[in-house]
Amino acid sequence: MAPHERSCRRPSAPRRHLPQGEDFLLFPPSIQPYAYRIVDSLFAHRVIRRGPNPRELPRGVEIDPRYEAEGKEHDVASFMDRNLIAGLLVIRHGKIVLERYGLGLQEHDRWSTMSTVKSMTAKLVGAALSDGAIASIDEPLTGTLPALRDTAYEGVTLRHVMTMSSGVRWTRTIPTAVPT
Repeated sequence: MAPHERSCRRPSAPRRHLPQGEDFLLFPPSIQPYAYRIVDSLFAHRVIRRGPNPRELPRGVEIDPRYEAEGKEHDVASFMDRNLIAGLLVIRHGKIVLERYGLGLQEHDRWSTMSTVKSMTAKLVGAALSDGAIASIDEPLTGTLPALRDTAYEGVTLRHVMTMSSGVRWTRTIPTAVPT
């Protein structure tokens, strides 16, 4: 065996390589489309199941938006191609009037929702308030999440977190690898 080769003492087999989740916000554009598809493999997560009677959004008459750039008229496909858009959904007056997928995605594929999750979370908080699971968004988080006691989140309310106004200082640190 060459000096730069090491042996694991196990038979060679195909294995999936995943990018490091802690680098998610720093991924270069070449890795982002892949990582956004497999975000559930990179981070702990919990699936929120749909209710027993989901309703599909009704569809309206499809729109065909156009815009001008650099002296030429462009359509939605051109916009998506020029901007590496993974998906586009336009809802007008409660009806879907445009739905497109790019970067090889299809309607059934999963994709990281990023900041869209804020809106989904707000809806779930509203449902929890309606059901009585949460008494008020103005109560301290430590009442619901005791693990936050004696941390920077002491005194912060759900309203603060939902409006991104907690006042908690955040610093991104990259942990060093720990041998296993």
